[in-house]
Amino acid sequence: MEDFCSRLNQAAKKYQNRKGFAVAVGVSQTTITAWLKCKSLPTADHLTKICQRTEVSADWLLGLQDPEKAGREKRSGI
Repeated sequence: MEDFCSRLNQAAKKYQNRKGFAVAVGVSQTTITAWLKCKSLPTADHLTKICQRTEVSADWLLGLQDPEKAGREKRSGI
């Protein structure tokens, strides 16, 4: 879960502050803070919005995709 929170924090940096991120995802700042501090996790619907608003894949956000491996797969046509 710590990997998720770390990646979520990285993705959230696209926004100047938590308020902007909260508005983009459609939740309260309190909810964003809880997610960023690993106190709770987003629903599937919110995960989708996070990925759309921050332009990251759910696989990356969930730690299922290694960015370096993804780059090799694209280059090799896998």
